[in-house]
Amino acid sequence: MRRAGCAVVTLMLVACSSGAPAAAADAGAEAAFIGCERDPRALTYAANLTKVGEQGTLQLALVQAAPAPPLRGTNTWRVRVERAGGAAAAQPAVNVTLLMPEHGHGSSVTPVVTAQPDGSFEIAPLYLFMPGLWQATFALTSGADTDTVVMAFCVAG
Repeated sequence: MRRAGCAVVTLMLVACSSGAPAAAADAGAEAAFIGCERDPRALTYAANLTKVGEQGTLQLALVQAAPAPPLRGTNTWRVRVERAGGAAAAQPAVNVTLLMPEHGHGSSVTPVVTAQPDGSFEIAPLYLFMPGLWQATFALTSGADTDTVVMAFCVAG
């Protein structure tokens, strides 16, 4: 009998725990809920958004995104590798991986990086299959220099 009572209480607690924000009537709990749109890691998309790498030697410019801003589903990005400060990078190379840090998983589709005649790179498909914070980690190379740039975006449902 005691086990049955514990099981009922456990089921009630699980059923009442949705992980969603509290009802609007509970303004304090609502204000405490933070979605990825307020996540300090999330960047605001703009054409030619530029971010310097962790080593400070190379930077990545997100020339354009389609759709813009990045949305749930299949995306295509065009990026450019530069020296920190904006000078052209010699023989650049790019590799990218996707991650949803809160979920601990990447995308089910591996993006393909294709060099373009103008020196930029097209990255497609970037398959952001669910809403939330997505991080794109770019491994950059130019000559003997290597650097890493992480760009994160809040993807709407």
